[in-house]
Amino acid sequence: MGRIGISQWVERGCHPSLRLVEDNSINREIMFNQLTSSACSVDVASNGREALRKYRTGSYNLILTDIEMPGMDGYELTATIRRLEVGTGDSTLILAITASEFDLSSDVAKARGFDGHMLKPLSLAGLEKKLSDLRHFRRRKLPADQALCRGSALRP
Repeated sequence: MGRIGISQWVERGCHPSLRLVEDNSINREIMFNQLTSSACSVDVASNGREALRKYRTGSYNLILTDIEMPGMDGYELTATIRRLEVGTGDSTLILAITASEFDLSSDVAKARGFDGHMLKPLSLAGLEKKLSDLRHFRRRKLPADQALCRGSALRP
């Protein structure tokens, strides 16, 4: 299957629904502006508890979460989501975002339940590449699927 990224969704008239979880208000604003400039629908949460509450009531194509936050951090958020998914057949795409390459390796990210990780500052090109390279993501249906275009979670 070919590469799938945000630009391919938008070309098909779909607007991916993302949740951005970031405790730093400046980082949150910068990333929000980047993501919305690419025609994504972006919902923000300032900590893991808020993100978990929104997870229980919403449907998102992707969660981008900081890993170091007060209260519930990105590790705990991801572990909780993975526990909630057991037996449902669902698997939310979750990318860790971190300011330091020393905070998280690919192996550690996968072991902790993330589908991958990215360094801050994010770039749209970097996010496109990461999504395209993720085997998990490539197995998902293309956005021509009407349910996906309505913003429901990507289904395998």
